This record gives sequence, structure tokens and C-alpha cells, in this order.
Amino acid sequence: ADGSSTDDISSTMLYAGTEINTQREIAEEQARRPRFAAPTVGTLTSDFGSRWGALHGGIDVANSMGTPILAATDGLVIDAGPAQGFGNWVRIMADDGTITVYGHMETVDVTKGARVVAGQKVAGMGNRGFSTGTHLHFEVLVDGTQRVDPVAWLAQNGIALAGPGSTGSASLGS
Repeated sequence: ADGSSTDDISSTMLYAGTEINTQREIAEEQARRPRFAAPTVGTLTSDFGSRWGALHGGIDVANSMGTPILAATDGLVIDAGPAQGFGNWVRIMADDGTITVYGHMETVDVTKGARVVAGQKVAGMGNRGFSTGTHLHFEVLVDGTQRVDPVAWLAQNGIALAGPGSTGSASLGS
């Protein structure tokens, strides 16, 4: 015999061991990765709640044109692009059914159907749609239907806003 069957078995076992090790490394990296991220950095200019006689269903965070907008959770992009009132928007559904909404973007970097991870850039901040300046409008819908205060939701998930400043605004992110 030429020993080729033993060599084939050794190669197969080596390949299987390498593949198992690669999968373990991927799983460990995913376990270390944050599950939540601040959606952007900037100044909180409008809170969740009543505004001008109607519910303002999210928060507004102002910064300069093109400031990165990041996925707050891992999830599936369920909408990306033009949306009435928002100019452009991105909506991401997390595995638990929570939907995060990002509005008024100048650029959109993801497409409907894409899978994203927390902290991944999904858009660039803008002033599109019904907007009074360059900012991110950010909403959180628990179970895909119930709007909750994004500041409280972020805090529950380990993302804190800086305390209010002298102008009554707060900074988001670092």
C-alpha cells in the first residue's frame, strides 16, 4: 500500500479540526461583541414625549452632516431609503422583535434585507424630510409596535447619555 488512505484520513481530520477551531473563534468573537450601541454621537435636542400637541415618538440628536449613524442592535434591515416625513430612513428589527427607527439621513449605507450588527454604520446624518436641522431622529418600538423612550431603553441596555448641560441638552455617545 502507498499510505494514501492514511494520508487522506489525516488530512480530513486536520481540516475538521481547523474548521471546528475557526467556528469556536467566531463564536467567541460574537460573544465579546456588544449587543447594543449608541446610534450616533451628538447633542440631544428633543426628548421623547409631547411636542407641539402631538407625540414625538423618539429623540433627536444633532451633529454635523454625514455624522455616522450606527445600528443600535443586531438585526434585519426591514426598510432603507425614502420615507414620507423622514426624507430617508432605516428600520432595523432585532431578533427579539424590537424595531429601531433612524430618520432624516443624508446617506443610507444598507439595503432592505441586510443583516447588521450593533455598532455597524447604516447611514450618514442629514436634514432630509420634515426637519429643522441636521440630526438623527431615533425611535424604539418594543415588540415592533409600542413606542418607548429611547433614552430609557438605551440606559436599560447599557448605553448611557451624559448628564444635562447648562443648555438643557445632553450628549449622546463619546
